[in-house]
Amino acid sequence: MKKFKIAIIFATVYLLVYVLLIQINFDYAFIFIMFSFSPVVLVYMVYQILKNGRYLGKELGANEAYGYQDVDKNTLGTF
Repeated sequence: MKKFKIAIIFATVYLLVYVLLIQINFDYAFIFIMFSFSPVVLVYMVYQILKNGRYLGKELGANEAYGYQDVDKNTLGTF
């Protein structure tokens, strides 16, 4: 498994545990410590995604300004 997938799983579990501890009124000192470290966890996750992640979709052509893959660009109309 790649590093960025591990980082995503860890950050998700970390934030879910944080929310659950708030809901069950766990010790507020521990919740504050988790809250203090949550930006570090999220920044590490973003760093791993940007460093190790790969985009597997098609690249934009020379005359394409946007690239929606789930809808045909001819059916979008004018904005």
